[in-house]
Amino acid sequence: MERFVYNQKYAKLLISLTRKTAQIDELAKSNDINAGHLRNVIDQWCKEGVISKDKSGREYNITLTEKGETISEKLADLVEAVNNYVPKVKEEKPETKVLSDDIVKKSQETTKETTKGVNNEPKSK
Repeated sequence: MERFVYNQKYAKLLISLTRKTAQIDELAKSNDINAGHLRNVIDQWCKEGVISKDKSGREYNITLTEKGETISEKLADLVEAVNNYVPKVKEEKPETKVLSDDIVKKSQETTKETTKGVNNEPKSK
């Protein structure tokens, strides 16, 4: 899960699925991801309990599970926080770059903590 969440496209994909149902080809096109590769990602997320897929004719309808909704909401909050902070950093002195690096590191730690339960691993303290 972690390798997909750290990639901006996959974070955007998860956020775009919040409270909605979509099909793989539609998701691939709207998120600029190869459909074949996306099927592999979807299969992995399905195994991890992040999404569910239900066959409808020749296509699968993809929806987030409760775990997926939780991860998606936290990612959306994190993206919003970073977007609100980053423009301010650009206007400030160069030493604030260290702060933005700290934010990226903290966001990665938060994402790891958020996704720990996805693989049924206990959260470490």
